[in-house]
Amino acid sequence: MAVDSFVAKNAPNFLGGGAPDLAVDSNAIATYAAKVGNRRAGTTAERIAATGLDVWEGLEWFDTTLRYSFLYLSGGWVSVGPSGVVTALAGFVVASDTSLTIMGGMVRLYLRITGTFVSSTNYSVATLPAGFRPGSIKYGALVFVGSSFPAAGGIEISVDGTVILYNGPGAHTNAGGYIQFPVGG
Repeated sequence: MAVDSFVAKNAPNFLGGGAPDLAVDSNAIATYAAKVGNRRAGTTAERIAATGLDVWEGLEWFDTTLRYSFLYLSGGWVSVGPSGVVTALAGFVVASDTSLTIMGGMVRLYLRITGTFVSSTNYSVATLPAGFRPGSIKYGALVFVGSSFPAAGGIEISVDGTVILYNGPGAHTNAGGYIQFPVGG
């Protein structure tokens, strides 16, 4: 039996009075079975090209080009980046408002950490989980505050996920900053 039309979620519709055929169109059924559900995967170009019955509210699409997911909401795609947990090393505490996400193909780390930071010293303070690590060392800036005046410092993210802070002048008890870099870049 041939497909007569397509309905919600682009499901093939077979009418009893449709064109005669000796068997159900197994290609149409297999194609639909591969698409059924609320999750699809494909390239950015395929996601953007999907329209009409190929998209519906709540559809999740894993974009194989960008390596993260989107939801189809209110007639458009909304990125849904994964999030990760920053693990503090001994002697340091990661604040609850620290966030580690992937959005728009970029790892984004907002870090606030407490510990004892001595003037002009480097500290390995935390690690990032696999999937959130750069392909090469990344550097950024942050601010140290605490028992003495605020000071500018630096942050380094190593390829193994180690977060290293470079303290400026003065002793401090808190550090905070933001860094972003391409996923795997």
